[in-house]
Amino acid sequence: MVTLYYGAMVTLYYGAMVTLYYGAMVTLYYGAMVTQYYGAMVIQYYGAMVIQYYGAMVIQYYGAMVIQYYGAMVTLYYGAMVTQYYGAMVIQYYGAMVIQYYGAMVIQYYGAMVIQYYGAMVTQYYGAMVIQYYGAMVTQYYGAMVIQYYGAMVIQYYGAMVIQYYGAMVIQYYGAMVIQYFGASSPTIHASCNT
Repeated sequence: MVTLYYGAMVTLYYGAMVTLYYGAMVTLYYGAMVTQYYGAMVIQYYGAMVIQYYGAMVIQYYGAMVIQYYGAMVTLYYGAMVTQYYGAMVIQYYGAMVIQYYGAMVIQYYGAMVIQYYGAMVTQYYGAMVIQYYGAMVTQYYGAMVIQYYGAMVIQYYGAMVIQYYGAMVIQYYGAMVIQYFGASSPTIHASCNT
């Protein structure tokens, strides 16, 4: 062991290990690894990797990537993208876009638009409009109006009124009244009444 004193600096040599003391800071050199201690903070340098420990927080720097560990939460920074892991939940931030993963569910936020993916179902929210996709069926909700698309069939619900479109045929249901349109022909009215 060799100890070198230089003003307020103390350097300790022990085999391949060099320990430098300067005030409240301690720096340990061991081969390619440098570890720096300053109060409750520990910073470790190893080649292109830098790891910072501060209480329960660990931050790892590797080139353009920064990984932050805090308890059960892990946050990954890479350029403009931020990915946060918390148990089974993953949240990814990219500019104005936020994507949340939770098991089989994926929710994407982009400004005023929210898109939710759950298995074969996709639900899109945009202001007062909700559009739901499930296989070949598309259902659109807008206030009191519901429009359902299924292949060539379109069904529109508005309060007590239901309108069904199928090719050239239009059928309108309103309470006990049914009105059927077929192409340019006159409508056929079916009504039931009790006398």
